[in-house]
Amino acid sequence: MYATYFSDYMWVEQNVLMNYTEEERDAIYFDKFYGMNTLRNLTVWVSAVRGGSEAREALKNHYWSGTSLKFTDE
Repeated sequence: MYATYFSDYMWVEQNVLMNYTEEERDAIYFDKFYGMNTLRNLTVWVSAVRGGSEAREALKNHYWSGTSLKFTDE
């Protein structure tokens, strides 16, 4: 999945992060700790989507604490 889709920033922009501004997409995709641009970091996102409460809290605390980004259960 990573090699086919998530390694392509343009695909992620158009299919995953399309509801965010360009600045927000860059912040989410290229983040050093939780960016979707590496397989290691993407596993945290997959865990969060699959119901991993620790991963979800880590992402929520990292990205959405005091910022305009919104992280919901949707």
